[in-house]
Amino acid sequence: MNKHIVLTAVAACLTLLSFGQITLEHTYNAGGTLWPVLLSSNGEKYMTYDSANIYLYNTDHSLWKTIVPNSYTGYRIQNVNIVSDNLFNSDNLVELVVTYFVTSYTIRPYYKSDVINENSVVIQSLDSSSYNTLHFNSTTNTYKLFAEKSHSGPAYDITDVYALPGTIPCGQCSSLGTERTTGGTGSRISISDPTPNPSSGAARISYQLPVGANPATIVFYNMAGQLVRELPVVPNNIFIDINNSLFRAGNYSYFIRADNMVSDTKTMTVQ
Repeated sequence: MNKHIVLTAVAACLTLLSFGQITLEHTYNAGGTLWPVLLSSNGEKYMTYDSANIYLYNTDHSLWKTIVPNSYTGYRIQNVNIVSDNLFNSDNLVELVVTYFVTSYTIRPYYKSDVINENSVVIQSLDSSSYNTLHFNSTTNTYKLFAEKSHSGPAYDITDVYALPGTIPCGQCSSLGTERTTGGTGSRISISDPTPNPSSGAARISYQLPVGANPATIVFYNMAGQLVRELPVVPNNIFIDINNSLFRAGNYSYFIRADNMVSDTKTMTVQ
């Protein structure tokens, strides 16, 4: 009986050791929540903010940009959202929406919102908007900004709708409530982990593009969020072999961009 118990315990320990461990990478100390954002030209970043500044970090947790939004007497930053670099225009600068709330209830209006770029230039004032959301129209492939003004003037909400000229990578669409890749399997875009991973010679990546999609691109970023390489992929193929001689040793994130849609992001390690 004792021997049986010992063997069972050993087997349980070996089972536990066969799984990877959860490892703390970094701790952020800021006033706002940390959010992942996917930029069209600059890859994946992490965004947070405090009472004075907005911070964008690379995925290796190094600071990428600090944005100093405009300050208004009697107001403090309440929220930052809709972070992009090709949605409000096409200049590749980071743009985002900043919402302010009063520091005293004697001040009117209670809220202010601006669309600003990374240089703190106001691209569009949203006046007394308190709640700003992004909507994607799958019929016209266009985006609109809904800016809601709560009880501004009359005792009911007013919503201004702004047509936007650009687009966002679809990897963040679901977090904005605008999922673009819904539908049957024929409308999906997906990509696999590399095989093998890590690799030293070549790695194979499988993928699936929507039926009728145009030729697409697989995009690779280093861990500092810098674009490293773009390779074409063909809709009627199901995999691509990646020659590791195209990359330096290290870790890379990658995804497929096709017809204004973006797959999930995966990671490849080159030895």
